[in-house]
Amino acid sequence: MTPSIPDRFDSMVQTLADIVIPAIDADNDLAREQAQLVIAHLTMIKSQLPYADRFDREELEDAITLAEKMLQLAKGGDVTRAAADALGQAVKAANPLDPITRCEANRAVNAASEDLVRAVRIDGAGDAASRIAQIVIEDANRKVMRDRIWFQDSGFDAERASLPGLGSLFSENG
Repeated sequence: MTPSIPDRFDSMVQTLADIVIPAIDADNDLAREQAQLVIAHLTMIKSQLPYADRFDREELEDAITLAEKMLQLAKGGDVTRAAADALGQAVKAANPLDPITRCEANRAVNAASEDLVRAVRIDGAGDAASRIAQIVIEDANRKVMRDRIWFQDSGFDAERASLPGLGSLFSENG
């Protein structure tokens, strides 16, 4: 029988907790702390696993939507045009339905978007830079709650107890 992915996470956590951490020298606080951090991350990833495909797909869809808005505003000189062309190519190549290439596509679209933000600051026409900056800020503000929910198990959110569970991120859309 092949163990499930959640069972494999549990096994890694148990191995770290029961075998690895006790074997770390008692005076090596940094190693103990880092091992505990690995346990925390494995536990958090296990809880995110049922939602990871949907989360990654929506991340790429959001990056594409933002990129398309930016492209509509990207007017300027050679640097801006080159960055806009590169972003257009990254968007064209991205396929939110392909789980194999989705994360790399998200990185590519986001990197090309960042390059366009920089480019319009160099030779963007008129208010292109400020208008693009504004839609980037609006996009980031819209995603704050989703990211707070997604990373709530990291323990850094002072209002963690008030956040809904991970399932709430996708309950509206299935």
